[in-house]
Amino acid sequence: MNLSELARRLRMPIPELREKIIALGFDVGAKAIKVDNRTAQEIIRRISQERTQVRKQFVIQQAAKLREEREGSQPSEITIAQTITVRDLATLLCTHVSDVMSVLMKNGVLATLNERIDFDSASIVAMDFGVKVLPKTEPKPEEINAAPAETKAGTTIPRPPVAVVMGHVDHGKTTLLDTIRKTKVAEGEAGGITQHIGAYQAEHNGKKITFIDTPGHEAFLAMRSRGAQAADLCVLVVAADDGVKPQTEESIKIIQKTNLPFVVAVNKMDKPGADIDRVKRELSNLGIMPEEWGGKNIFAPLSAKTGEGISELMENLFLLADVERERRQIYGDPKDLARGIIIEAHLDKGEGVVATALIQNGTLRQGDWVTIGSIVGKIRAMKNFAGHLLKEAGPSTPVRVLGLKEVPAVGDILESSQDMKEMKKQLKARELEHLRLKSLIKQTAESKVKKLSLIIRADTLGSLEAIIESLLKIKHEEVAIAIVDKGLGNITESDVVSAAGIGAKLIGFNVKATPAAKEIAIMKNTEPRTYAVIYELIDDIKKLLEDLIPPEIIQTALGKARVLKIFKSDASTVIVGAQTIDGELKSDEKYFLKRRGEIIDSGLVQELRSGANVVDKIQSGSECGLKLKYHILPQIDDEIEVFHEEQKKRTLEG
Repeated sequence: MNLSELARRLRMPIPELREKIIALGFDVGAKAIKVDNRTAQEIIRRISQERTQVRKQFVIQQAAKLREEREGSQPSEITIAQTITVRDLATLLCTHVSDVMSVLMKNGVLATLNERIDFDSASIVAMDFGVKVLPKTEPKPEEINAAPAETKAGTTIPRPPVAVVMGHVDHGKTTLLDTIRKTKVAEGEAGGITQHIGAYQAEHNGKKITFIDTPGHEAFLAMRSRGAQAADLCVLVVAADDGVKPQTEESIKIIQKTNLPFVVAVNKMDKPGADIDRVKRELSNLGIMPEEWGGKNIFAPLSAKTGEGISELMENLFLLADVERERRQIYGDPKDLARGIIIEAHLDKGEGVVATALIQNGTLRQGDWVTIGSIVGKIRAMKNFAGHLLKEAGPSTPVRVLGLKEVPAVGDILESSQDMKEMKKQLKARELEHLRLKSLIKQTAESKVKKLSLIIRADTLGSLEAIIESLLKIKHEEVAIAIVDKGLGNITESDVVSAAGIGAKLIGFNVKATPAAKEIAIMKNTEPRTYAVIYELIDDIKKLLEDLIPPEIIQTALGKARVLKIFKSDASTVIVGAQTIDGELKSDEKYFLKRRGEIIDSGLVQELRSGANVVDKIQSGSECGLKLKYHILPQIDDEIEVFHEEQKKRTLEG
């Protein structure tokens, strides 16, 4: 092979090639222009091998240098929203996208660089890099009532309190609200065409307060079910001439469940039969003790009809609001984006879709884009309760919004944004999660195997994996565990809402439920179960599974009787005369009714009589009377087989 051809193949100048050949120990002569082919191939192999080693060394050095740079610049903690793209997470972690994807794959998650992953998945990835993850402070839709975060320093200020008015339907709630609206409307509202929109704002001695009228409590309960604590205070209206009624007790249960501060408005004091002491006695029996009797509850006697006592009621409400301001976080940030809740919504012939919203934080402006549940729309116009057009509405302001294409549901969350694209992305993610939960509910309902659905939160990835591994080892042909969600960190409001929505048990290991989550859990009757020892967690899950296994039914025959006569019957019971032909009959036991050898009915032996006496049992050969719970009326010569039934609890072992 010519030396020039060899130099071309190796992409080296001929003088440099000559020096390299000598350095490698090949004796080809200083002025040679040719080398034999075998020598040429060996030269190519040796030089290529050397070049490969140099490249490897360079890559190792560059990787080490890059790793040092990353370790030096990698943050100790990052803050992310509830979802984030893989690419953005890699940027925050100061690492390569492929490294993040590798960790996700290791944890069973396949995601592309532009795909969004949830907060828990991002937390697990970050832990792998030794980085702590914190959630963004802005609340999720379900956390609308969380304490307002001071996103702009110094802009969080006290807001007007919101009071919900509850009580029995005939006790004067509407009259009370009408009286307050007519006499205590905010300055500038007088002369407007007042429209009842379920909420309005009043003013007393320069202080504003918002009232929500919730007939039947449907709006109030819907708000609570979404975890949005729309009201700060409550006015419990009780008529002085009528006392406590069923809806009064229902209202009290709601107040006690929600731990809502309240004032008792004793209305109709102008009536001749008014007796405030009676009201106090009846309420004290329900745990509501007036201050003058040594309790803590404020009672405000008044007459909604004459207006007497209205000013005192307002003063008491503002006093209560000041006392509860810190605990209830009666603050708002007018410079933040608007968050609120829908109180009423309907389709108006002239105005189209009209929704009444209570703005809880931030400011809603005309022209803002909003999401309400699954609806996206632009605010075309806004009106206050007096029908006046508004350009903006701040915290605690009730407002009618126009411009939506669909009618939202009462209790839906309203959120404003100036970025329509981002809003639609969030809405899409919310819809996908809803579809996932809906699919899960359908699968569970269709499956013959009973499922115990679990949402698990743990302190570390290692604990989480150990728990899941242990749970998946539990096997039974009639019941199974379905882990619908898992992740790291404390139990939040969102976890409680999800668990309640699909009937899942909420499990925490070495974590706590947030205060807001605990409050919602009481409303949802979905108490989180927390543990510090894994085997205790596993044992409890086994017990929950065993509760799903149908018990073994054991029936023991007691005696038989032949029907001789039918005495009398009503819709559910019948008295028959019979003769015992085998064993003994006992009261409060079950029976089968047989006709021509076939079982046609079953029920309960309510009573046995021997002559005129009620007895517990009748021996074989005796005639008696039986009072039976029935579905099919017995006939003469039918046979009654009495038996004792007990249920034996089954375990996972058998």
